[in-house]
Amino acid sequence: MNVPLKLRVVALGTIVCATGHVVPAATPPSIQQTVASRSAPDSRPYLLFLGADLAVKAEDTWWKIDGVERDWFLSHVGELPTRIPMNRPGFEFTFEQALKVSANLATLGDVVAKSDYTRLNDPGRRWLESQALAISGIDAEVNAATRKLRALNAAAEQRQAVLNNPNSDPLVVAAVLQEPAPDTAGAMRDLSTAVQGMGSEQFDPSFYARRKAETEGSGEQHDALRLRFTLSPRHDLVDPYALIYVEFAVADPAEFRAHRRVFAEPLRPMTAGETAKVDLLKGGFPPGFTFDHVRVHLFDAGREVPTNQSERRTPVTREETFQFLVLDHVSRHRTAKSDAPAELMKELLTPEGRAALNALDVVCFGRVTADGRLAGLFHDAAGTRPWPDADTGAALQDLRFKPTVVAGEAVATIVPLAVPTR
Repeated sequence: MNVPLKLRVVALGTIVCATGHVVPAATPPSIQQTVASRSAPDSRPYLLFLGADLAVKAEDTWWKIDGVERDWFLSHVGELPTRIPMNRPGFEFTFEQALKVSANLATLGDVVAKSDYTRLNDPGRRWLESQALAISGIDAEVNAATRKLRALNAAAEQRQAVLNNPNSDPLVVAAVLQEPAPDTAGAMRDLSTAVQGMGSEQFDPSFYARRKAETEGSGEQHDALRLRFTLSPRHDLVDPYALIYVEFAVADPAEFRAHRRVFAEPLRPMTAGETAKVDLLKGGFPPGFTFDHVRVHLFDAGREVPTNQSERRTPVTREETFQFLVLDHVSRHRTAKSDAPAELMKELLTPEGRAALNALDVVCFGRVTADGRLAGLFHDAAGTRPWPDADTGAALQDLRFKPTVVAGEAVATIVPLAVPTR
């Protein structure tokens, strides 16, 4: 890495990168010097914070997750995203904390996390269903007794009509007398008994609530996590989703084991300043589980958005943000012993810079220095034909890049300039 980058990094003070490397700062200035040199609050529009990166394993390959679609994790590598199901046996993942930076900020409020029941395992629902079945059964008994009484009353009336008719055939009368009279009194008793059943506690409106409260008191069969919160972003959210990390335990007769789980939930797009209520119910936990803590991370189009719940929130300037992203990019690939091409910093792309890139009607190449700055525009990838339009050069001069990394060092390269898709 060249000298200018190192000098600018020192100006940031001590920074702990996502990989755990620490860059020592120069001798700290006095308190008076620090206060005097600080920028005004409005000049620190970015926020440095401790976020998290999720990677999941599928078919012996680890995929960095940068999107969510229903019950699928998405990893945008190549032209088409790779989809990995969230709920599957033997799910392996890594959830690593990392320092990040963003110009956005969202507020999470009224956060409530508690163990709950899935729909199928909800005892309250089971009591409600049993109540409905009991009521249905009693209704059926009443209806049957009513129909029986009506039929017997009709038969009794026909019998009396034959017996009371002086013109009835004596043989018919004798035959009717041979048959027992319809038991209308017994049918009436059966109907009365069935109607009395409608006065049982199962017809009491509070029956369901009482039984549900009695069953939920123990919480022994809780198999889901209920998570509620309000969300309000500073800037628009185009493709947001929540990433939830849970550490929980299961009581076992032999041992008390700790577990962890991660899942994601797509959210609807939101406008700046809007407040939305989020209510999530996630099943799949062992019955009787207890959770230690829950962490909620907010993402938009694959990039994490800090919240008021994020740790180590520190306002920083645009230049400090730039230096951090360069240092983090180089450190990550140096640690991983991997090379990386230069990449436009989407976090620092201004509306003016995006408009200037969109205005390019032919391919434009830029020389990106080892410290991530634009040092020239060209018509060709070899850098032999300089770009003649000075206005375009001035409009694009504010672009910032993560530099190309080769063998653990940042190097200058020439790359095509384009608006990032994500």
